[in-house]
Amino acid sequence: GPGRLAQALGLTLADNGRAFVPGELELHLPATPAPPSHVRRGPRVGVSGEGGSESYPWRFWLEGEKSVSPYRSAKPRRRSAD
Repeated sequence: GPGRLAQALGLTLADNGRAFVPGELELHLPATPAPPSHVRRGPRVGVSGEGGSESYPWRFWLEGEKSVSPYRSAKPRRRSAD
């Protein structure tokens, strides 16, 4: 989720509200990018319906990355009896 993304990017609460424009915040990419063979994709976590199915593999991660949660399918919510 967003917290793990921020952690992976090295962001802290000191960056809260900082503009994401040149000069305000610097992100440094690794000197050697991950090889395409290490990039994985699958259904989004916690999204129900068609958008959370294999038809929409919009979740991307690097194989073996510790910050990536294991896949868990969405659980349908019960509607209230109102």
